[in-house]
Amino acid sequence: MYSAYDHLIERLVTDPEYEVRIDGTVWSKALARKSGTWRQLKNRVTEQGYIRIQYDQRPLFLHRVMYRKFVGPLDPKAEVHHADGDKTNNDPANLVQVTRSEHRVNHPRSRNRWGEWN
Repeated sequence: MYSAYDHLIERLVTDPEYEVRIDGTVWSKALARKSGTWRQLKNRVTEQGYIRIQYDQRPLFLHRVMYRKFVGPLDPKAEVHHADGDKTNNDPANLVQVTRSEHRVNHPRSRNRWGEWN
């Protein structure tokens, strides 16, 4: 799934006030400024089953964040596929960057949030 917020993902993974960990958690020092400790960002699971986090008041897909942080740069036209089919398994070894047409082969038909086929 392509994200219009890839520029924010780039900012997040380089922001010294945030830490993306290999276990899929994202921590913020900025949110816990008064205590001086790190605070974990809350995850939300979308209707489609993807995990999202909030950064700079924008929703970011965790699998794209994990790919960028631990695998490599994101191609703006590519999508990140979960190799095992589990959308909550954001282990970097499970994430593969593919074209939209390659991704459609793995997920030929699905419904959007309005129940329409895409």
